[in-house]
Amino acid sequence: MAAPRSIFTEFSSASHQLGRLVQAQLLKVGQRTSTRRPETLGDLRSMVDALSSLSDICIAVLDDIRTREQERELSTAVREIENVLGWTELLHDVNIETAPSDPQFLFRAHRHVGTSQPTFEPELEVPFDLEFKRIISVDGFAALLAEHLGKTKEEERTGNKVETCFLSMSPVLEWTVHATGQKWKDMEADETVGLAVFDVGRLRQTPDLTVFRIADILQFLEGRGKGELIPQDVQGWARNCDEYMSMGKVHGGGLLRWVPWTELYGSGFLSSRFLRAYTLGKYRQWKDEVYDAAGCIEAEDVCRSVVEFGKILAGSQVSILLPLVELILKPGFQFWELKANAEEEVVKARVYELVDEAMIGDISRLKISGN
Repeated sequence: MAAPRSIFTEFSSASHQLGRLVQAQLLKVGQRTSTRRPETLGDLRSMVDALSSLSDICIAVLDDIRTREQERELSTAVREIENVLGWTELLHDVNIETAPSDPQFLFRAHRHVGTSQPTFEPELEVPFDLEFKRIISVDGFAALLAEHLGKTKEEERTGNKVETCFLSMSPVLEWTVHATGQKWKDMEADETVGLAVFDVGRLRQTPDLTVFRIADILQFLEGRGKGELIPQDVQGWARNCDEYMSMGKVHGGGLLRWVPWTELYGSGFLSSRFLRAYTLGKYRQWKDEVYDAAGCIEAEDVCRSVVEFGKILAGSQVSILLPLVELILKPGFQFWELKANAEEEVVKARVYELVDEAMIGDISRLKISGN
């Protein structure tokens, strides 16, 4: 007689959980429409749509469990439905598709064993699929994210490697170039360090790869009173470089360029102060202390150094030279310790002229080779 009672108890518990989810969905509709009960056909439609969405999620979760031939207690299945509902809310606010607000490029300071071009995948291969959303709640995801954002600090503290399912990237060129130099200073004899340049649009379109902007996730958590799930110090670090992260392996055309640090630093564009400074804040302090007393450089030399560094970043892909040069110019000539003997706007105009000349020259070479 105990078995039927146990089954009934489990069914009753699952029914209660499911009923709570229905009430929560209707409450959210009421919060959006500022009414607790439907007063118009539009209000009623909103409630029906909410229940329909809940029904679709329930079916998707149960079908996924069945397809994977997994066993689940009823209460566990309902909890997984609740997890997926949480993800539906997050993905409504946090963009993972191509958007006009996306930067054109993401950069990564990368260190790997060997001298060949590296592959870009996290230590732990975890697909961002429905099973992940079922098993890992949004709160659980925040905990994983906090671990990833704090991994450098934790590795320095313990001496043990921290493995996560994320790769970090940033649209801030100067920050990532500096981070590349810091990785080079710490690398082992059998390692290579360089800068990876990714096309954001192509990353977004890569199968089995998901790209998140950390600031969007933090905003979502804060809006729900859960900002404390990620420590403030690592939040500040992520905001400082406008960090993005990916889940999955980068393959196909997502990688535009791999530039070894020796090529970046060997260009002569980056100063020794830039490399020595442990942080960009320290670099700015050192730079400001000597900049005013530094002598001026011929404007033409300044312009050519900027464009040549852009060419190093772009490689043979001259079509991306202009946007990369614009990113070099973004923090200003003074940031790079370039003090020209001409007005800044005049120098910028000449930089763009040189970029145009480089692009026209490339087109001419293509025409000649085509003939």
